[in-house]
Amino acid sequence: AHNSITELPEFLFAQCLLLQKINLTGNEIAVIPNGIGALIRLHWLNLSFNQIEELPPGKTNKYAFLLGNIHVLLRNRV
Repeated sequence: AHNSITELPEFLFAQCLLLQKINLTGNEIAVIPNGIGALIRLHWLNLSFNQIEELPPGKTNKYAFLLGNIHVLLRNRV
């Protein structure tokens, strides 16, 4: 958290398949990466206080939603 990360490279997801929780609070991430779905054991992802302005298709709750089996927490500009 709070590391000034601006994006998550797609290759990262192929190398970290066993991650279960990710806290990326307080960075500069603007897009929820598509590759996040490759993390089959991930069930909690905190992207609060980033630069995300758009939710994935079909998602309407701007504070928390499920993305497959992943509980995503947000507090952004959405």
